[in-house]
Amino acid sequence: MKKWIYSIVSIVVICLIGFFAFGKFGGNKTENKVSTTTSKYDSYIKAGKQHVQDESYTVAKSDFQNALKQKPGDKKADLYLNQTENFDVASQLFNKERYRAAKVEFGKVVDTKNGLSILVQRANDKIKSIEKAQSTIAKFSDIYDKAMNEFKAGNYKSSLATLNEIFKDDAINEKYYKDVLSAANKLKQADKKALNGENNVEVSSPDFESNLTNNSSDNNSSNTNSSNNTNNSSSQNSEAKYKGSNEYTVKKSDKELNGNKISDSDIQSARKSINKAGVYADSMSDQDVRNTIKAANKKGVSVQEYAQTVLK
Repeated sequence: MKKWIYSIVSIVVICLIGFFAFGKFGGNKTENKVSTTTSKYDSYIKAGKQHVQDESYTVAKSDFQNALKQKPGDKKADLYLNQTENFDVASQLFNKERYRAAKVEFGKVVDTKNGLSILVQRANDKIKSIEKAQSTIAKFSDIYDKAMNEFKAGNYKSSLATLNEIFKDDAINEKYYKDVLSAANKLKQADKKALNGENNVEVSSPDFESNLTNNSSDNNSSNTNSSNNTNNSSSQNSEAKYKGSNEYTVKKSDKELNGNKISDSDIQSARKSINKAGVYADSMSDQDVRNTIKAANKKGVSVQEYAQTVLK
């Protein structure tokens, strides 16, 4: 009898030990996997934010992409990635002196809700810098026009004196105003030649409608904290520059690649690639972007490579 009871107790003990062992080493595998995924996600998000802080935007984008791989469709990682990509594109446009286009892209960074505050701050700083330059170039343009009118009237000394207002301004040596400085120097030389008795001295009137000059679309986007104003600016810039395909005259096949519809996300991704190539994609219609995707595919190159070699 005692042996029988001992056997029963032993079996119960063994079962209990097995149950707890399974719970610790087997049953928690799913929980451990979830914990590991969350840990990696948090690490990538933290690393991405630090790389943004360090202005290492390419690495930051990779971090946020890796975070999305850990949690596909995660809104925060996707938001940070898109905001960082927009800032990177804007910075590239700015460095290539395409200031009006850069201002629009920086506006998108500012308008990102619940995004990274450091990017909002940096984008706002760039926008203020561009707007200040726009105001200054308008001032220089007025001075130049006055000097040019004096030159045409034969008042060469007055023209030189007026031009001196540009040369004595320290700001004229900043990169924003290199076209104004070049034009002012040419007019100065023309004034001197005329004063030295040269006849038929001519100087062309430059067009200061550059990437910095204020126009209606830039004025409409002066308040960059308003998403509506930024979107209006982008739309008006696109309308002013648009010379592409009419969206209402394309066939179904024009919107497809190898028989598959080119999706909105494909178009958005292509726009980013085109911007990275230094081409202002916001001036292109959706069909222009589709045509670029199709042409790049036909040549067997990426959209960015095609834009750099063909569209730029």
